[in-house]
Amino acid sequence: MPRILYALSGQGRGHTSRVMAMLEGLRAHGHDIHLACGGTARAVFEAEGEPVLAVPALYQVLDGNKLRVLRTGARNAARVLAGPATVRRLAERVEALAPDLVVTDFEVFVPRAAARVGIPVVSLNHQEVITQTRYRLPLRHSAGKLFIQTVVHAIAPRRPAARIISTFFFPPLRRPGSAVLVGPILRRAVREARPSPGTDVLVYVNFADGAERLLDALARVDARFVVYGYDTPARAAERFPNLAFRAPSIDGFLADLAGCRAVVCTAGFTLLSECLHLGKPALAVPNRGIFEQTLNALMLERTGLGEAVIDQPLTADRVAGFLARVGRYEDRLARHHLDPGNEAALGVLERVLRGRTAPALREAALA
Repeated sequence: MPRILYALSGQGRGHTSRVMAMLEGLRAHGHDIHLACGGTARAVFEAEGEPVLAVPALYQVLDGNKLRVLRTGARNAARVLAGPATVRRLAERVEALAPDLVVTDFEVFVPRAAARVGIPVVSLNHQEVITQTRYRLPLRHSAGKLFIQTVVHAIAPRRPAARIISTFFFPPLRRPGSAVLVGPILRRAVREARPSPGTDVLVYVNFADGAERLLDALARVDARFVVYGYDTPARAAERFPNLAFRAPSIDGFLADLAGCRAVVCTAGFTLLSECLHLGKPALAVPNRGIFEQTLNALMLERTGLGEAVIDQPLTADRVAGFLARVGRYEDRLARHHLDPGNEAALGVLERVLRGRTAPALREAALA
């Protein structure tokens, strides 16, 4: 039974959801899977009873829907400076585990540890669409692109055995053959969900600190909103009578997503992919300063399947206008077909594993 060590970024719903989906497929193929992560991802998987190899997590600091670069640097400085020692320590753990393969979803330390002990690494994420493909951008986003390209190059493994990029848009590769583009990686529960028409608008923000103005804008729109990502404010029923605040819940969120009218959300790749899969029109409001989200929002608009508000406050008028146009997007989404990338990604991993394990299997057959 091939053994895989699967490392993932500790921050963000998207990485955790994507790895959950891949675990379903890999275990169905009979593989022995071990996880490595920190931060929120570690808490989620340990709550599910998964044993986790703890690794330091890097964090983005957001406030008021904007990435705070200096505060992000300060928060992560100690972990980055301790990186070489962390990699040496993890190399011992990786060597003792003896996996046939390491898969990384934008985790920085474990792939380097694997390289030290000669274990092949596969990179599987969405972020590398930024560095591995060609796409057109408005000039004002050029600086953000250059900055995040540097970050992605620093985190992603340099010479992986394979590079798999999950995406809902498919720009040409910079170097043909350097990577494989596959559709969104979706959990079985999402793939099997049955969407239904609804009247509520689902709202999701990944960081609510400093983002109270969004609630004020929604309160002025003639619609009912189901809100995730915020603690229930004081006097919520009085101040926000058309907003229902929900506690974090994977199953509850999916039920609300499948049964909503439309979605207003930050522009994380996984949620936008789920919206497209379930035929739910989305108004994407990317976190300012996070270029990946800006690119996701731009591409959502270019496909004609949703709208975006970029580098501006979200106003009640803009939300109301989007809701007035929801029918247009529903028609387009009904004609849109986007295959999940689960099986394609699994196929790449199986090919890498066959190349890794075949010599050992041949030796065993000759013994």
